[in-house]
Amino acid sequence: MRMIHFLKKCVKALKRKEYFPILVSKDSSDIFSGKVALIIGGSGGIGSSIAKQLVNQGCKVIISGTNENKTKAMCKEINTIRQNYAKYVVFDVKDIDKMKEAIEKSSMLFEERTIDILVNSAGVSSATSFLNMSEIEYDRVMNVNLKGLYFASMYVAKIMIKNKTHGHILNVSSASSLRPAINPYALSKWGVRGLTIGLADELLKYNIVVNAIGPGPVATAMTGRTQGDTLTHPSNPSGRCATVEEVAELACYMVSVRADMVVGDTFYISGGGGITTLHG
Repeated sequence: MRMIHFLKKCVKALKRKEYFPILVSKDSSDIFSGKVALIIGGSGGIGSSIAKQLVNQGCKVIISGTNENKTKAMCKEINTIRQNYAKYVVFDVKDIDKMKEAIEKSSMLFEERTIDILVNSAGVSSATSFLNMSEIEYDRVMNVNLKGLYFASMYVAKIMIKNKTHGHILNVSSASSLRPAINPYALSKWGVRGLTIGLADELLKYNIVVNAIGPGPVATAMTGRTQGDTLTHPSNPSGRCATVEEVAELACYMVSVRADMVVGDTFYISGGGGITTLHG
């Protein structure tokens, strides 16, 4: 009844050439009710934290990873938050054909038979210097961080369009997309920033909102941090790493209806890394 009343107000406002009324939920506890999210890279530090936060807020999640034991264990852990709110699939984003099949299978795992939210969180880095970079290493990073993200977004967007879903796609980029791109990791994140704008431009007409978040150093295995390690990061202007929970909080906002007017943007959560100077 509330939605019918809202639509009637919209029609009246349109006839009077007034602004549309804005429907704002006063209760955020059900903002993800009935939604299904696919978290690619969901068994990793950032991806799993996003999945947990979404489930905490009433969203069902499908987590993907390349290691079945690790992905299955993460799914079991998330289901302790809300029973039967998490399922998993196993695929490698470098294998485009198998990824397509797995994503189509994912959309049928829950009774909703769709995907409302896609989080592209799979990523790898490289410590190899420019003068020592090999083609194999270059391709490994670019294929996971950019090519896989490109095709995963395409396959999920097709499902959203077919089901007339008001969808959200969130790409996990990096503050490295603001820095000189001399290694494949930074170059791939520059590509993610550009692709986010391109996807937003292409998909908005289908009611699919696309954005990205750009973390700086985060306390995960990728940055060499393990459980119990300090968050201190002297070379970051804020003096520390972000926690995965901080990143997940921002991600959950970005894939909610509260961020529908944020389109094609990258929100950085870097502690000043890449945009401010470390003052001594």
